[in-house]
Amino acid sequence: MSLQLENGLIKEEYLPASYCDTSFILDFVSFPLEVIFNKSENNLFDKNEDFKKFKKLLNKYWKSENRILRLEEIVGRIYSYETSTLVYSPLVTLECTEKLVEGSFKDYASKYLSINSIQKSGRKEIGKVLKNIYDDYSNKKIEDWSNLSDLQILGLNLFETGIGDEDDALGLFEIFPVDIKNINILHNTEDFENLMFFSKLQLGVADILHLLVAQKVGCENFITFDSDFVRVKKEIKRIFNLNVLNNVKEIENAI
Repeated sequence: MSLQLENGLIKEEYLPASYCDTSFILDFVSFPLEVIFNKSENNLFDKNEDFKKFKKLLNKYWKSENRILRLEEIVGRIYSYETSTLVYSPLVTLECTEKLVEGSFKDYASKYLSINSIQKSGRKEIGKVLKNIYDDYSNKKIEDWSNLSDLQILGLNLFETGIGDEDDALGLFEIFPVDIKNINILHNTEDFENLMFFSKLQLGVADILHLLVAQKVGCENFITFDSDFVRVKKEIKRIFNLNVLNNVKEIENAI
């Protein structure tokens, strides 16, 4: 399904539309779907008193620090086809791929290596390790899928997950990929001065590009959990005509 016209704008029948940035998409991907789909009376977890007590205890701490479970209403509506159009761009696909592969690597590494050393490793260090793994993995062609080596299993789980594939981008349910079309960034223009304004306010280049894409495809709302956007939301509305939605209730009401 193509949501866009040749000029990159979202087709009128799919409006209003909201742009989902990387912070929202990562939380959507991380949301435990059993919260939504395992609510029947026959559900073992609902009947298990120990589980319910443990869940209640965890929620006390989880909700104070983490918003993911508070997305239940939003995620439920997305899976029930009850929202307006939600989209994300190739920028989100790239950033999510980076974070998800990093998360997969850390998950493997924490099971078999020193957790302390993993915690101290920065993005560049992890990137070096991933590059070395990829070099070794890509040099050994898989000849027998029924007898994979440990390296091949590791490589498949890190690099062949389908994340970011050209066929369906992130393959998200009812959040649709849109392409970046016909966007020019030119020096000595009013548009560039507007971008420079946000740089002066210390908004990162990637964040500025997300706003530009959301504007150019014709979105009305910008859904994010990144506080950098919140501190300049008035300026974003003035320059990009985008409503920054950061609060869970705001998002629920808007979509």
